[in-house]
Amino acid sequence: MTDTKDTTSTRCETENMKNADSEQSTSPARTVEPKKEPEAATEKEATATTGDKTTTAATTPTATNVATMNTASPTQHNETEESSSVTTTTPATSTSTATPKKPKAATTTSSSSTSKVKSSSISQKVPSYLSRNSKGSVTYFTMIHEAIVELGDRSGSSIPAIEKFIKNRHEEMAKVNPKVFHTAVLAAIKTGIKEERLIKVKCSYKMNSQWIKSEKKKHQAKEAKKRAAEKKRKKEAEEEKKRKELQAKREKMLKEEAIKAEKERIRMQQQLQLRQQQEEEEKQRKLKEAQRIMAMSQEEQKRMQEQQEEMNRKREAEAKEAKERDDRLKRRRFPMDDLELIAEDKELGVKKPADVTKQPFLPFVLQSLVPHDARSTTKKSTPGGIISSCSTTVSSGSRGLISDLLQVYHFFVGDIGYVRMVEGLVPKFSLKQLLYAVNEIVCGNAKKSRAVPPLICRLFVAALSVLTSPKAEDWVSDDDETMRSKFDSLKTDLTKLKHSLSASSWSETLVSYMDVMEKFYTCDASKGSNTWAGYPVVMECSEDDDENADHVSQEESENDLPSGYDGYVGPTGCALNRAFLRLKRYDPWHLQADELISALRSLTDDILAIKPEMAKQMDDRDQKLYELLKVKKSTESNFRKIRLAYEGPKFPKANKSKKENGNNEGNDVEKVPFKPTVSKAEFDAATKAKDKATEQYEKGLKNLVHRTQPIGFDRNHNAMYFFHHDPDCLYIEINKSPSDPFNEVKSWHCIDSKTLFDSYVSSLDIRGIRENNLYEQLMGETGASSLKRYLYDSNKKENLTSSYERQKADLERRLDNALIANMESTRRSGRLANTAKDEVSRIQEEIRQAKIDYEKQLAALESDDDYSILTGSQLVSEFETYHGIIDSCSLLWHDKEEKPGIIGMIARDLLQLEDLCETLVPWENEGISREDWRKNIAETSESWRNGCALYLGLKGKEEEESLFSPTKRQRGSQENESLQKSPGPTISYEHALSTLKGPLLDLEKRIYSISGLERATKEVDEANDNVTVVSNDSDTGRLEAERLERAHYSWKRKIYSLHSISHKRAAHIRDVLVSAIAVARKANLTDVLEDLRECLKLHRPGAGGRARTMALNLIQKYGFELREGDEDEADDDDSLSEVGSVQETSNEADDQGTTFLPPDAMVLSGCLEGDDQADRVDWKDAVSRSKTVSRFAALFTVLKSRAIPVLEKLSKDKKTLLKAISHWEVSITSKKKTKKGAKPAGKKYDHVNEVWADASVTDKFVMCKVEGFPWWPARICVAKDVEIAKSLKTVSRELVSFIGEQHLYVVHEDDTKPFHDKLSDEDVAGFSPEVVKNVKQSLIMAKRIMRGKGINTGDLTGMSIVSHGEEKKTSC
Repeated sequence: MTDTKDTTSTRCETENMKNADSEQSTSPARTVEPKKEPEAATEKEATATTGDKTTTAATTPTATNVATMNTASPTQHNETEESSSVTTTTPATSTSTATPKKPKAATTTSSSSTSKVKSSSISQKVPSYLSRNSKGSVTYFTMIHEAIVELGDRSGSSIPAIEKFIKNRHEEMAKVNPKVFHTAVLAAIKTGIKEERLIKVKCSYKMNSQWIKSEKKKHQAKEAKKRAAEKKRKKEAEEEKKRKELQAKREKMLKEEAIKAEKERIRMQQQLQLRQQQEEEEKQRKLKEAQRIMAMSQEEQKRMQEQQEEMNRKREAEAKEAKERDDRLKRRRFPMDDLELIAEDKELGVKKPADVTKQPFLPFVLQSLVPHDARSTTKKSTPGGIISSCSTTVSSGSRGLISDLLQVYHFFVGDIGYVRMVEGLVPKFSLKQLLYAVNEIVCGNAKKSRAVPPLICRLFVAALSVLTSPKAEDWVSDDDETMRSKFDSLKTDLTKLKHSLSASSWSETLVSYMDVMEKFYTCDASKGSNTWAGYPVVMECSEDDDENADHVSQEESENDLPSGYDGYVGPTGCALNRAFLRLKRYDPWHLQADELISALRSLTDDILAIKPEMAKQMDDRDQKLYELLKVKKSTESNFRKIRLAYEGPKFPKANKSKKENGNNEGNDVEKVPFKPTVSKAEFDAATKAKDKATEQYEKGLKNLVHRTQPIGFDRNHNAMYFFHHDPDCLYIEINKSPSDPFNEVKSWHCIDSKTLFDSYVSSLDIRGIRENNLYEQLMGETGASSLKRYLYDSNKKENLTSSYERQKADLERRLDNALIANMESTRRSGRLANTAKDEVSRIQEEIRQAKIDYEKQLAALESDDDYSILTGSQLVSEFETYHGIIDSCSLLWHDKEEKPGIIGMIARDLLQLEDLCETLVPWENEGISREDWRKNIAETSESWRNGCALYLGLKGKEEEESLFSPTKRQRGSQENESLQKSPGPTISYEHALSTLKGPLLDLEKRIYSISGLERATKEVDEANDNVTVVSNDSDTGRLEAERLERAHYSWKRKIYSLHSISHKRAAHIRDVLVSAIAVARKANLTDVLEDLRECLKLHRPGAGGRARTMALNLIQKYGFELREGDEDEADDDDSLSEVGSVQETSNEADDQGTTFLPPDAMVLSGCLEGDDQADRVDWKDAVSRSKTVSRFAALFTVLKSRAIPVLEKLSKDKKTLLKAISHWEVSITSKKKTKKGAKPAGKKYDHVNEVWADASVTDKFVMCKVEGFPWWPARICVAKDVEIAKSLKTVSRELVSFIGEQHLYVVHEDDTKPFHDKLSDEDVAGFSPEVVKNVKQSLIMAKRIMRGKGINTGDLTGMSIVSHGEEKKTSC
């Protein structure tokens, strides 16, 4: 072959060939010597036959032709070098790698464009669509392409480099004649340049990127065309398959119809033959009978005839009954009433359908807390504790534990969702968590732990906080003024209870609240239009009243309520009544679960009753839900129409016409295909609109429904409930005695697994209308809408095990294959051997990981759950931490974090309060050191915590009768922990209370002294102790005498009015006593006050006769004469509130006397300064007599609520004093240094008057002037802090205490003057009469105190007096 090249090209090629030869001679490249094959084999491989043509495969490519070659991969190339044979075969042909023997053959084959040589595969860097030609063979150009890409030279690759790479990569090329090989390479390069595949750069060649891109686009277009054709082919095949299936289905249907018709024809023919045979037999029988009768006598014939007639009559009656039965069966239309269906089935002897199974045993609600595989499967094996907790007798007046519990759940979280209305009240808990918390009470764990579960405590605290914080619009009455005043008094009383509410004292607040409501609903206010009836209360006598119990007459124990009206706490023996009575004597953890939950339910009822805005919100929610329902129904109707227009009817009209025409040759009838009248887009839009409306309605059911109605009833009218806020379970209320409405026993059951759901659904007889509707509600329109999808899969463990077994078998099979491959890897190269080993290791790791995952999932199903999560304890703790609630209910429950409990919380607050006192005044108690005082409290807390063991969890089967307790694993871990921890000494709650009473009284006394109340009270006592009688011409003495006379007449007049009040009206008797006590306290009548309190202690709800009798005896003791004009008022009960209103003082007493608070609740506010209803004496007596931890906690809570603001204010006042002193000192210093004409210092503290410091009061009485007030009598005080006293003297300031006041004031020396007991008109000019009256009273008190101390003050008044401003109480 001759090439036409220019001189430069020839020179470059010659140089490249020389360079290549030199590189071959110097490089250590390996060459493979081909083995000689047998001649027969060579000749056999030298020819390849395709069809009828035979060509020589061992031809050599020439410069005018680029022969196609099959190349080997690098791996195969290495294996070929190691093996003894270098011959490979292609799928299409079998060729020889030997070089041709004759040049003539090479010349001949060089002109052929289809010559091929054997080669290894092309490198993966060359795209597959460029690695072979259109016939699938490897060409010289593809090998050149591979060489250029693999060499990766940016300036291109030379011809020697290309040839060298090809020979090294494709060893069969080394066997080709070098000249022929070189010629073929040059020809291929030339063709590549001509076709713009290659770019020549000097003597090197590069691939043309534009050509590669164009080839890639062509390949992509070709592949896309292939994919489209394949997709079209598959679609056509699928349509053809569906068409054939439909045709086969139709043919099968026609064939079945033909077979059915043939069977019917044969059956009719057989029946006809049988009927003819029977008729023939009947004729033969009659003939024989006639012959037998002819042979009988006349009497025998007559008897025979009578028997025959009797048999005919019976046969006719039976036939008639059978006909009537068949007619009734034909007339029955389903669904029908369930009870009628049962009666008719029994009467007509109809059996239930085969698919209706026996109703399964439905577990009680509390059994839902037991694992599915550990539950009792029959009622006989169910523990009695579960049955009694989930059942209730309606006649007892109780709703039942589960009913109350469901109402509580729906009020806070469920349907009503008070949590969604008021954020930060309680955490969003689940019904299952509430059940677990209640279970801790049912099984006795709460009593052993001496604490109520935190979730229930938080609910009580939240409900009481709402009820004891009434707003102006709450408790609104539209009745007359008297009723409205009663409601206002009720709001005031409830607000007072707010101060005693805390996480540790909520039970005491609860019993006081229930007592208030009981009195409210048994007084005149209970006749209002917005109240409801209750039940009478029968109180139990406490231990202190046992000695007086014999004196209660039968007359006093009678119910004083009108006929048909009852009290607030329900009938005797009901759960709410029992809760009220037991809470008066015990702590809440001693109560049963139904008692606690009934009390919580009553609180939720009250919240619903007093909140008018909630009714409006519920109406709005109803309207929104109704609108969503309308949209849902509209979209569903539209969807059905569009689906009919798009898919057509389910039963085409062609089927009906075929039956009507009676055409038996329907196989040849061609049915008209349905043509849609709407597009697919319209159908999709309608589907999307329906799904969206359904989704919105389901969300509305969850957020807008405020009272869930039963989804259906079974045949016995038992209601089934599905709660959208708790979809994991279905609840069924079963009436066990429907025939006796007065003694109904109802129980609550549940369906909480898919297996139980299927069993229950299969037991429903859909022929009955109720069970048919229930079935439709349970199953939904489609399987996806079935309520079953929410339930727990009880077969999860079996499914998990079977899935693991399948996965394990598959992995083991793969491992066996990998091990076999690894055994054969010894005869392979190193890389393949390593790959086989890696595969074995990887599969073994997968097996190990699969086993670990299976064990984890299995352990998650079988392991003991974390009951701190299940009972809501952790939820409450996180909620209180997030909202910064210091008084945390989660601290009451002892768990693994060693929380303090109720005594620990009280001890903690006692120590914190003492720390506040210590910052103001150092410890001064000489009887005990501060360290010992605090140590005793800490040891009491620790001993209490040691005695409160934590019990949680479910019991094992061996202890199932006691319902629930820790599992064996939990019990064992707890015992081990207790042995390791060795908690130490324990303490009873009686001992704990007795230990804490002393520190509480000491702390109250200390706060009482620090706040200045002790000093003010002492001054009032000294003033009253030094009263002397003066001449009658003294105006002050006369006014004082008149005031006391009016007060005595007022309280006696009130007690005298009891003559006209029946002993049955206990609420009215109590109101009179409370009003009289307020008058006596206002006038400071100590003896009368004590006597009236004793009368009030005898008062009991529903029995006030004893208190009435003792109060009337006081009139005889103190003497009383009714004034003229008051006789008529004494007979008028309705004017009771106006008795004693002659003067201003008695009017105020009446206004303060209307209260519903019980005496125990009044005493709570007696600490420190007290109020009109109780003082420190009452409070300290209540602390000493407290017998429950909750009562003690309530007393301390009120003290804490009052003391902390006082101490914080005193601390602030002390800082103010120190800042003022510093300011005054700077002002004095700067004033001395200020030159004439300089600006004066600031006046920020010029009018600072009320301050605080630890100071002692002197006997130096002065008159002080404070801005906004006249000259006022005061006493000079001396600060105990030497630095403060010295600084005050430096700045010319004095600490003073105004007579009868608890606060200290700082005044300038210029604002003080010597004491005098006369006030001129100029001194009081411009001030209100009230201020003038108060300053005169202070002057009287000052003169009395001075008289008691032997200081001469002139003439003094002789009447008792109280201080100005707020009232001061006399301590014991």
